[in-house]
Amino acid sequence: MQDLIATVRSVARCESEEGVIVSAPRSSFEQTGRRSEDSEGVLTRREMEVLMAVARGMSNKQAGASLHVSETTIKRHLSNIYAKLGVGSRGEAVRKAMSEGWISGWDISKDG
Repeated sequence: MQDLIATVRSVARCESEEGVIVSAPRSSFEQTGRRSEDSEGVLTRREMEVLMAVARGMSNKQAGASLHVSETTIKRHLSNIYAKLGVGSRGEAVRKAMSEGWISGWDISKDG
């Protein structure tokens, strides 16, 4: 909660948003960063970065270049995202993330 408050205050003061990433709630993560038993559907920070790249219309190759990973790694992340969200396509994943409030049209339209 303190991170959220600090982020909102920072954005309100028009400070740099480079460290800000919109993501799924972290409450189901253990201190180690591993998924707990009840965290199905929760995306990791990296999966959120991949989903944001996809939402911005990037191909797997473009997303890989942007995130400094291989196209194969992007495909693996997308497969994990689809399984966690219970969807079968990029469009469905983006739509679900938007409906859950994890990303917004404003996030998508920002320069990545």
